[in-house]
Amino acid sequence: MGFFDFLRKKQVEEKEQIKFEELENWLKNKQKSNEDREKELLSLMKQRISEFVVELEKGIAVLKNINLEEKRAEDRARFIVKENLDNYIFLLSKLAGSLKHLDEKTYGAFIERINSLFVDFEKKSFVNFQKATFLIGKEFEDIKKSMGNFFKDLKNIFENNKNLIENSKAVSFLLSKYNETGSIEKIKSNIHDAIKKTEQKKADLENQIKITEKNIEQMTKSEEYANQLKKREEVKKKKSGLKQDILTLKEFIDLKSLARAFHENEKKMKIVRRYNEAFDDIFETDGADLLNLIEEPKRKQLIEKINEIKRKQDELVKFFAEKDETEPLKAEIEKIRAEIEAFDEEKADGLKRIQKLDEKKKEFIAVIKAEIAKLKVEIV
Repeated sequence: MGFFDFLRKKQVEEKEQIKFEELENWLKNKQKSNEDREKELLSLMKQRISEFVVELEKGIAVLKNINLEEKRAEDRARFIVKENLDNYIFLLSKLAGSLKHLDEKTYGAFIERINSLFVDFEKKSFVNFQKATFLIGKEFEDIKKSMGNFFKDLKNIFENNKNLIENSKAVSFLLSKYNETGSIEKIKSNIHDAIKKTEQKKADLENQIKITEKNIEQMTKSEEYANQLKKREEVKKKKSGLKQDILTLKEFIDLKSLARAFHENEKKMKIVRRYNEAFDDIFETDGADLLNLIEEPKRKQLIEKINEIKRKQDELVKFFAEKDETEPLKAEIEKIRAEIEAFDEEKADGLKRIQKLDEKKKEFIAVIKAEIAKLKVEIV
């Protein structure tokens, strides 16, 4: 097989159609194909470089054997040519050594490194070459010819494989995007699992509520609880009556009349104003300061009314000291309902995250479809 027989292989590019679920295998196969192609190209280029290095070394040997004393020229001219020739030989030897030890692992990196070496060589050796050829010409012909053929061969390699680097980059990019869609699916799966666990916890809590409600129902059917309800109804009536008693008491005292009577006495007016603003203080204290403003026999009647209201208040306080046995259970139900509400919020948050992830996946798939179309592939 000749050097370019490998390069002349025809690559028929027909538009392919693949399913999305087949994409991963297709990309991995494409990546493997590109890697194999790169390995073949690297092997071919290394072979060509080895041949070129041998040619360079022969050319260097020829340059080293040039006898400038045979050239008709002034000593200064021969000195300048000799100095530049030595520099050129040094740079050429350095180039040959660098080419011999090239170890780049990818085709793209290999091309870039070779290009870098020759650009550097050309930049540093140009002046030396120009000055050396002042007296020397024929000896450079073989080197110039070898370099020309080498560049021609590299150009052919590059032209025949100019899409390989972009193709490899595109496949790597597509694989990364495909993997991101896979990551999204894993995250969604974890969220779905979390939602299932939340639903189970919620079901357990709802079952607890049912059990607790049955316990409350059984308790409320007892005779003891029925008696409690009757008492509570009585208390409601007593509370209503107590409010009326307090209102009647306030009207009986007639704070407005007292205010009119003592409006010129600041000390007594201060007492009237205090009870007018907070009448319930009369039940918290003995109310003696207010009672002293009221004359007998109204004062005696007032004391009796206050004591009666206090007695009724004490009865109500005594009743409310008795605990409703269903209250702790009802409080527990409210606590459980709050937990259920939190689980519902957690589930709603999870579903929102899934929705956002689905949208993100759609964006990735749209990018994948657009990019893979450049490789003459359609996802169906």
